Amino acid sequence: MTRPRICTLFFGIAVLCSSAHAHALASDSQDSDSSNVLQQSPDDQRGIFNDYNISNVKIRTHDALLLDARAYEPKVSAFPGRRPAIIFTNSWTLGEYEYETQARRFASRGYIVLSYSSRGFGGSEGAVTVGGPNDVQDFSTIVDWLEDNTRVDVANIGMAGVSLGGGMALLALGSEPRIKTAASLSGWGNLEQSIYRNNTIQRTWLDILIGSGKLTGHLDPDIFEQLDHMEKRTDVVATRAWAAARSPESYLDQINARKAPVFMENSYLDALFPPLQIRNFYERLEGEKRMLTDEGLHASAAIPGILGLPSNLWNEVHDWMDHYLIDESIPIKTGLSFKIDNETNYFQNYPALNYSALKFTALNSLESDYETGRSVIFFQGNKDSGATTGIPFISDGLNVYVNVPVKKKISDIDTRFAAVLKSQVLHEDLKVRGSARVSFTLLPHESPVTLVAYLYDLDAWGTGVLESFSVTSYQDPSAVATEVKIDLNVSGYEIPKGHRVAVAIDTVDALYTPATGRDYFVSIAAEPALSVELPVIQ
Repeated sequence: MTRPRICTLFFGIAVLCSSAHAHALASDSQDSDSSNVLQQSPDDQRGIFNDYNISNVKIRTHDALLLDARAYEPKVSAFPGRRPAIIFTNSWTLGEYEYETQARRFASRGYIVLSYSSRGFGGSEGAVTVGGPNDVQDFSTIVDWLEDNTRVDVANIGMAGVSLGGGMALLALGSEPRIKTAASLSGWGNLEQSIYRNNTIQRTWLDILIGSGKLTGHLDPDIFEQLDHMEKRTDVVATRAWAAARSPESYLDQINARKAPVFMENSYLDALFPPLQIRNFYERLEGEKRMLTDEGLHASAAIPGILGLPSNLWNEVHDWMDHYLIDESIPIKTGLSFKIDNETNYFQNYPALNYSALKFTALNSLESDYETGRSVIFFQGNKDSGATTGIPFISDGLNVYVNVPVKKKISDIDTRFAAVLKSQVLHEDLKVRGSARVSFTLLPHESPVTLVAYLYDLDAWGTGVLESFSVTSYQDPSAVATEVKIDLNVSGYEIPKGHRVAVAIDTVDALYTPATGRDYFVSIAAEPALSVELPVIQ
C-alpha cells in the first residue's frame, strides 16, 4: 500500500468513527423537513432531552442552493424568551451530524444550536471552496435563518468547529458581525503557512484532503487549479492571494475592531494545522483570547468529546460560550497553555527565545569553500539521509497514543546527504515551551533547494528523540549567500542535564514535496556555525 493510501486509511477510520457515532445518536429519529420535529429517541423518552426539539432543515443560500442542517431548539416551557445560539460547521468530509453529542449538550442547557454542512459536503449542494466567498456569504445566511425561524438572541451567537469547521468559525467571526465569539479546534489562522509552508508544499496532508474530498464531497475545480499553480509554480502569486482570502489573519482588523473573544486549540503533532501557523493570529488578537496547545495530532483532542467521551477541551469550550453568551461571571481561562503529560503551563504570550548558549560541532567532514576559503558543510540534496519525521500519521499516532516517539541513532544519519551537528553536554535541564529557531548560512546554490531541520534530544548513548522540525524552500537559484532562519513547530519538551541537542538539516521528508526532482548540492557555512535559540522556561 502506498504512503498516501496508508495515511488516508487511518484518517478515514477516525472520520468514519466520528460520523458513525453521530448517526447512531440520531438513528432512532426520522428525518423531516424544517416544519417538522424529529421523533424522540429512547434517551429523550427518559427525560434527558425533553427540553428541546430537533429538526432537519434545508437553508436556501443567496445563489439558490440548499444547505443541510440540524436545528436543536429549546422548548419555550423549559427555556422561555430569547435564547443564545451556537452554530457548528462540519470538519472535512463530514456533515451536520458530526457534533450531535455536543449540540445536544448545548441544547439541553437552553442554547439554540444549528449544525450545518458547508457547501459540497454532507447533503449540501454546491462545491467545497475552503472558506471561499460563497462560504463567507453563507455565514450571514445562517444567521439570517436563525433570526427568521427561531427565538435567537442575536446579540449572543457563537460559532465553533473542528478542522475545516474551526477555520470557518474564525472566518465567520471576521466577516459576520452578529457572531460574538468563536471556538476553533485544530483550525487554521494562516492557510498558506498550512499547505505551502515557507514555499514548500505539504504533500502528505494535501493527498489526504484531496483524496478524501473526492470520495465524500464535491470539490471546486479552483482547488485543483491552485494546487497546479503550487506544483508547477505557474502563478504562485494567485495561489497566495487565494490562501490569504481564506485566512483568518486577513480578517484581524475586523475582529480587533470589536475586540471579539476567540478560543483556539491546536496540537504539537498536527502536521496539517500546527500551532506555529496560528501563532501570529493569536499574538495579534486584541480581545480576550485562549490558546490551548497539547500533545495530540490533528483533531485528536476534539474527537473524544465528539464521540461522547469525557473531554476537558469541550468543557472549556462550554465554559467559554457560557461566559460570553450567558453570564460573564462564569469563570474561564484566558491566555496560552502548553500541556505536557500531566503538567500544564500557562502564559499570556508565547515564551521568548531566551536561550542561545548552545555551541554546535559538525559531524560532517568539513570542506573549504574555493571562493572564500572558509570551512563549509557540503552535502548532496534530494537524497534520503535517514533523518525523518517518521511515517506520516502513523508515527504521530504511536507517539500520542502509546508514547513511542520518533527516534534516531544520530550516527546513522548519512552525512553525505545531510548536515548533522551536536551541542556540548548540557549542565542544566532545559524546559522548552514554544517554537525554537535554527539559523545558519546557506551558501550560493545553482538550483532550487528544500531544507528540512530536525531538532533532537540526544542521550549519552547517541540516540536522538525528535522534538521538533520544520521546512523551508528556496525555489530559485541564488548567487549570494542566504541567512536562513527556520522557526520550528511549536512544541513542549524537556532536555535533561547530561544530554545534548542535535540538529540535522537535509532536503527530503515524506511530509513535503521537494523544490526540485533533480539532484543538487548544498553548502552551509561552518564558520560561523549553526545556532539554535530556545524558548526556555523555569
